[in-house]
Amino acid sequence: MNIALIGLGVMGKNHYTELRKKDINLFCYDVIKPEWIEDELYFSNLDELLSNKIDGAIIVVPTKYHYEVFLKLSEKVKYILIEKPLSFNLDEAYAIKQSGVNVAVGFCERFNPVSLEFLKQSQGEEIKYASFIRASKKPARISDVGVDLDLCVHDIDLANFFGIKAEFNISKINNPCTQIKLNSNNLDILASWEFNSRIRKAFINTNISSYELDFLNSRLIKDEVVMELKSHSSLSREQDEFINYIKTNNLGYLASVDDAIYTQQIL
Repeated sequence: MNIALIGLGVMGKNHYTELRKKDINLFCYDVIKPEWIEDELYFSNLDELLSNKIDGAIIVVPTKYHYEVFLKLSEKVKYILIEKPLSFNLDEAYAIKQSGVNVAVGFCERFNPVSLEFLKQSQGEEIKYASFIRASKKPARISDVGVDLDLCVHDIDLANFFGIKAEFNISKINNPCTQIKLNSNNLDILASWEFNSRIRKAFINTNISSYELDFLNSRLIKDEVVMELKSHSSLSREQDEFINYIKTNNLGYLASVDDAIYTQQIL
């Protein structure tokens, strides 16, 4: 199977590291060649890369270029995984949906061991209330979006993935946004770049049990009992699901374009 990786920045390097462990042929493109990549895998010209038969592509360029790169790839590639957020604005998101290309969106927290174990443990339970917090200092590498499209989208998508949707009251600080609060009767979300420490947690109460999910430290507590988790790379598991999507046309746990649009419509 031939997979193209478009974008070799920080997140692109993370994808590259995991993809190199898989039984695939990898084709990589960026305008600047990073020193860590193997020469035979790198293309400085996207048209030259696309002269090869590409079964699937992963877009990991800055968000403002997602749609431009998608249009280029969609002429030749039938399956595309776009890192979250799907696009820079909703008009581009709707255009991607209408393109007819098989697109998945990279919300890798769906594949966090904590998320997958929570789904298993809470099967058959009804979620009554959930609170998410995702906070840190502002990453130096982020320049084109605010904390709403960088961090908050993860937890809106996770809530959706867990089966929780809500209508929110929303408050934001600064432009680009550095802190956002979403509040409703059954779901609260805080995302912030105003913290000095990294926090990635959720607190969920169902009709049967109470859960604490620590996505950063791979820790799940159910009714004050620490659950045993099987460790794995969330990104690698997401890539495996994308490869299976190419083979079977089944999204599995991958986020759909509609999932991504739902998230961006809220913001």
